[in-house]
Formats: sequence, structure tokens, C-alpha cells
Amino acid sequence: MLDPTDSLKFQTWNRFEDVATQKVRYTSQEEVILRLPIPEGMLKPIPESEGRFTVDMMDAIRGAFDKQFVEGYKSPITGEAKGATNTMSFKTFPDFLFFQVSKFAYTNEGIQKKLDLEFEVCEDLDLTEYRGTGQKDNEEALPEDAPTGPAAPQIPANVLAVAEQVQMMGFLRNSCIRAAYYSNGNAEVATNWLMEHMDDADINDEFVMPSANPTARGAPIRQVDPDNVASIVEMGFSNHQATYALKQVATVAEAIEWLFANMDNIPDESAAAASDAPAPSTGGASSSKTYSDGSGKYKLIGMISHMGSRPDSGHYVAHMLKDGKWVLFNDEKVALSQDPPKKLAYIYLYKRVV
Repeated sequence: MLDPTDSLKFQTWNRFEDVATQKVRYTSQEEVILRLPIPEGMLKPIPESEGRFTVDMMDAIRGAFDKQFVEGYKSPITGEAKGATNTMSFKTFPDFLFFQVSKFAYTNEGIQKKLDLEFEVCEDLDLTEYRGTGQKDNEEALPEDAPTGPAAPQIPANVLAVAEQVQMMGFLRNSCIRAAYYSNGNAEVATNWLMEHMDDADINDEFVMPSANPTARGAPIRQVDPDNVASIVEMGFSNHQATYALKQVATVAEAIEWLFANMDNIPDESAAAASDAPAPSTGGASSSKTYSDGSGKYKLIGMISHMGSRPDSGHYVAHMLKDGKWVLFNDEKVALSQDPPKKLAYIYLYKRVV
């Protein structure tokens, strides 16, 4: 039986290079959505519109495929801590390609907000230049047992910002960082967590990030608000999927984004009930699995928009291109859209041009 989600799945190459020796390692990863981070330097102010910005889609795509520097990586060959680089490329091009624009960010106070930006979206895309080929003949591979990351992940800036606020109340720094990290909320939430864990034997021990993956923190399982579950179910997800996602992240908006990126990592309902454990991390794709592949040229056919100023509230609508006309889907209401808000969406769907 054919799985319709196979048309969304694709593989990426990750090229890891030890700066000290220029030795490399290539790994492949299965994805169902391509995330487009929006760093502050990419934001262009809109004239006479305070607090509003514009971002060019091609700038965001180039940023996603740019070489990323890994601080603190120690070469397993020379012992030098010169760092490393990660570079992503496409291994396969799917029939349909989702893009997720990172419109949600954290303030210095650790509060999540929605960026007020217009995304200069491309109707047509040619991603051919971002296809990778794997290890080249003139590249030397890292030893198989060499690590591909720093000794310990860095503590996120938003966690440190919340910890500083809690520390001003007279608590020790290590306990504040631990509270900010495991509570995954603002200063008030972190303080409440700290008060509940004051008797923990390691509360004031030096805090070391257990994992760069937030679903592997080992934090207490989140209590799920039924109203939040209902909001996600309205988007077309099952009750089990909504509940599981809300146990991994803090808000409805984050849960919806998590679901788009991790549909293959949700255990079936009986397995989840038995273990009640965090989702497994997205590992490398199976070498025996085949993926659709073809041209790197795409055409925009759909988008999802979030209506509202806060990521934990608001409303979601979708637009799809059908027979050359844009159609709006707003809950049970369906209508033609004369002027679809292409610049304001945060998830875009493209179809490969054969």
C-alpha cells in the first residue's frame, strides 16, 4: 500500500569538517520539511513601519545551506580545539517540498514572540545548486569513531536570560540555569520549578547541557491542556498526535511546528501509552529505503498562515492553488482568494516541476 507521505520525504547530506585537519564525514538524514532560520541580520526594516521587517526567501534559503561553524570542537587527530563546520545539501529532491519560516523567536527575557515580518516568497524556485554529491575523491574521511560535536552543547541564550532573572531573587547561578532549562518557560515558571526542586541533591551542581535535542532533556513529562489539544485537532491532527506533541514543547504553535517536522517520530498510540517517553530523535535515514528524486525546480502551490500576534494563540488558515486559482480554507469555510497573503505565511508548499 502506497504511503502518500513518501512524496514529502527527502534526504539531505550533512558535511562535517574538522577545521584542524580538513578531514570530513558525510551523513544522510531523512526530512519532511526544510526549516528556514531567520537570524537578526537578515531582517530588513520596512520604511515608515516601526517594528516590521522584510526577508527575501532566497536569502533565507542561502542561509540554511551556508556553512555553520561548530564552536569548541576538538580535533580527534591533533587535539586542537579549532572547531568544525557543518554544511547541508540535498541528496534527493521530493515531489512536494515544505518550507517552514522561523517566525517565532525568544526575547532577552526568555519570552517567545512572533516576528512581524513580510516574507518575499518566490513563485518559482530552482534549488539545483544545493544538491550534494557526498564525499569527493580529494577529501579524506574522519575516523569512524571520531565525535562530530563539541564536548558539551552550549546553553541557549534564552535559557541564560531567564536564569539571570531568577538569580536576581537570590538563588545560586547553577540552580537558576537548571531551572530555566528544565522548566522551558519564563522567569516565573522557572522560579516555580526551582522551588519544587530545592531538595534535589544536584540542584547547585555545575549545569551541563544533557543534549542539544530538547526532547531528550529528561525533564518531567509536561501536563497537557485539553483546550490546547482541541486547538491542534482542529488543524487536522489526531488527538494522540496533538497530545504527544504538546508533551515535547510548550505552546500550541510550537507543537504544530513540531508535528510537521516529526510525524515519523510519533509512536503508535499503544506504544506511547506503554512508555510515555519523549520522541526519539530524528536519526539518519535507512539506507534500504528509496526516495523520489528528480529536478530541483519547484512551483508554489500552497501555504499556511498564522493569524495573531502571539505564538500561543491566534488562528490558522490555509491557501491552495487549484486550477490556476487560489482557494482559502478557513475551518469549514472554503472560498476563492483574490489576494492571498503570500508574504505573511510561515509554511509554504512547493510542487516539483517535471
